[in-house]
Parts: sequence; C-alpha cells; structure tokens
Amino acid sequence: MIKLNLVSENLKNEIKLRRVYGVIKKTAFIFLFIVIIYSITLLFSRLLILNKFEDVVAQTTLITKNAQSYNSRVREINSSLDFVTQAQENFIRLSCFLGSVKNLSGSDISLDQIIFNREKTSVIIRGKSKTRDQLLDFKQKLEKSGWFSVVDLPLKNLLTREEIDFEMTAAAVTEKF
Repeated sequence: MIKLNLVSENLKNEIKLRRVYGVIKKTAFIFLFIVIIYSITLLFSRLLILNKFEDVVAQTTLITKNAQSYNSRVREINSSLDFVTQAQENFIRLSCFLGSVKNLSGSDISLDQIIFNREKTSVIIRGKSKTRDQLLDFKQKLEKSGWFSVVDLPLKNLLTREEIDFEMTAAAVTEKF
C-alpha cells in the first residue's frame, strides 16, 4: 500500500488547527458547563443558608424576647426585695420600747408625747410627774434600761416640787433603734 499525500501543507496545517480548535471548543464547553453547575449549586446553597439564617434570627428574637420578659420580672422581684429589705432595716420595735418606757414610768408619771428622731437617734419624752423624786427616779430607770445612752433632763424641769410638766431628751442606743 502506497500512501499518497495530495493535501497541501497549508491545508494540513489548517486541518490540524481545526482539530485543535475543536478540542479547545469542547474543553471550553465542558468547562463552561461545570462552571454553570457550580454556580447553580452555589446559588441554591446561598438560598438555603439565607433561609436558615432567617430561621435562626427568628428563634434568637424569640429567645431574646423571652429573656427580656424574664429579666424584667427579675428586676421587679429585686425591686420588691429591695423595698422589703429597706423596710426591715428601718423597722423599730416600738411596741417593746413603748411597753418598757410605760413600765419604767410607773403610775405617778403620765406620758403625753414621745417623739422619735431617727436621723439623730434621739427621743423626746414629754409628760407630767406628780413629784420631783418620781421624775428623777424615772430618769435613772431610763438610763439603766439599756434603751438610751444619755438621758438629758433640763434644770427647769426640776425647779418645782410637784405637778411637774417635763420634757427630757434621750440619745438612743443605735443597735436597738
């Protein structure tokens, strides 16, 4: 068998170039097809991620709203507890105090007014005593009672012997008030 080559060199080069161009064209189409598939996959992935993100944001918002309601409830409870604590700190057992002062005064001394000053931790006691001795005895009993650190009875209250209108100031012991 004899091979005859009747095709010119230019035509041979053109045929080779057409084959190379065909291979390049097929490769480009395959590459373009793969890029399109990846693009579609990425687009659907993006849509799924956005949908999931919106779900997470909605759930987080619900959790945040629930947490805010719990936080506001906790703040209300703390406010109530602070109020109760403050009320307990400011509480004075007046019934014990008044009962003990009445027992110390006896029957010959009538108490008209007892004024409490919490800032100065002092008490002003006003009343009427039948005699000076009973008034001095009452003053000594108040000093020994443990309710007061200092009891001040002005000298003007001691000038009369009987039917004395008195006013005494007493510095309260701070642990009891």
